[in-house]
Amino acid sequence: ASGLLDPRAVLLALDQALPEQRVVVLDGGHLGTFAAQILRSTDPRGYAYAYHCGAIGQALPIAIGATFARPEDRTVVVAGDGGFAMASADLATAGRYSRPQTVIVLNDEGFGQERINLRARRFDQQFSDHPSGDIAAVARAFGYTAHQIHDDAGLAGLPGLLTRSAGPVLIEARVDPHIINPAAVKIAERFRARL
Repeated sequence: ASGLLDPRAVLLALDQALPEQRVVVLDGGHLGTFAAQILRSTDPRGYAYAYHCGAIGQALPIAIGATFARPEDRTVVVAGDGGFAMASADLATAGRYSRPQTVIVLNDEGFGQERINLRARRFDQQFSDHPSGDIAAVARAFGYTAHQIHDDAGLAGLPGLLTRSAGPVLIEARVDPHIINPAAVKIAERFRARL
């Protein structure tokens, strides 16, 4: 879609821009499946896929804890806008303590895995869609340096955005909701088969 990014391109650019020594925490959900497939780690102790019990919204608080456990490393958290919204009040903690954290919110204005699940069951997908508002503005209110990207020019500037602040940074990437991870489709098919 015009004015929206491919989430895979955002994650590939992020993977290239991050230092090899990294602490990465991924949220679950549809966009989390892309992140789990694309973002590398050379240290298993510096990589967490926070998708316990199939729930989203756990990555941000786990990543804040990681900033206290490993203050010498910048912690990067990747979440979709739905999972991020569930934990967005936790931005106050990272902002208050000026933790070395980068939050990447892949914003497809909805609950992506639920869209796919509803489609698989032939239900109306409108109930999984929601406008997200200006997530970067919310982050600024909590003391983050925050940016929004939605096109190739913004994506090209991603490496620079990652290094502009020693404290908390949030980058909201507006991504195309029509780009579907085949792994998420398999999850939906298996879920449907169990019902």
